[in-house]
Amino acid sequence: LNTQLGALAVFLLSIGIFLVMAHQIQRPAQLEWLVWTFLSLGALHIVVRLFPAIAGVVPDLFAPGATGSLFWAWLVALSSAQAIFNHRLPPIARLALLGLAVATLAVGWFQGRGWVSGWLPPLVALLAIIWLRSRRLGLLVTAGGLVYLVWQDPGLIGSLFGLKDYSIFTRDVARQILLTDVFPLSPILGLGPANYYWYTSLFPILGYYVQFNSHNNYVDILLQTGLLGFACFAWFVFAIGRLGWQLRHRVAVGFEQAYVYGALAGLCGTLVAAWLGDWFLPFVYNIGFEGLRSSMFGWMFLGGLAGVEHIVVAPL
Repeated sequence: LNTQLGALAVFLLSIGIFLVMAHQIQRPAQLEWLVWTFLSLGALHIVVRLFPAIAGVVPDLFAPGATGSLFWAWLVALSSAQAIFNHRLPPIARLALLGLAVATLAVGWFQGRGWVSGWLPPLVALLAIIWLRSRRLGLLVTAGGLVYLVWQDPGLIGSLFGLKDYSIFTRDVARQILLTDVFPLSPILGLGPANYYWYTSLFPILGYYVQFNSHNNYVDILLQTGLLGFACFAWFVFAIGRLGWQLRHRVAVGFEQAYVYGALAGLCGTLVAAWLGDWFLPFVYNIGFEGLRSSMFGWMFLGGLAGVEHIVVAPL
């Protein structure tokens, strides 16, 4: 029961973060202060990762769990959006922000290449920014990136689809069992917060009767809340994506417009991260409560997008 209450709290706190941001952001200055603080602290973390020798001099200010997948996705999304779309910034500031986005991707790729959640969601976010800026450039960069990946590591594409990687293969097997054997037990309302974990040992995975989880937010939501809850989640994603798309030409040019584009790109990266693990709504038996320190970035900045709508519709 304690775990179920904790899992329910993850849902409620995440939604609460979104609602607080949506209602408390009433002036552009509030959102600017939040974004620049996040980018500054994120840049400090990247510097420490790039130069480990200074770690003892410049302490890492992030608590365990705060630098999960969404940290990387939103750091790249917001920094690259301000660099590309905020023409009111001095050229040196825009160049520094673009450097931060590239450095973040470099750290994720070269230092944590085996951790796909560290580089693929921010890469998708950056590609989304480029596509939003120019479809032709987006197509060119995407094609060039795929060619580079195949040339740099021919087995990488196959491993991402579980053809060779044991971790991804076992996750695919786990999802298949959960969807074919566990999900039908309660398809409409689900099995309740965190509860499907206790059914998994009834169905063997690769010959073993053990407890396991999906490592996938979409499957987690489906099994915990059923088709009804999954439909609500899909509705939320569609609504917030449509809101950002509608706001991109209605907001003031500069920081606000760049933020809207960054939120759209961050949403793309977040949806990819949700497929790779329970990064958007942490599962208590996997990433756990510490994961809220990272997942909150997604809910917080998406809530900021709803706050931007309030600024546009009813400016103070």
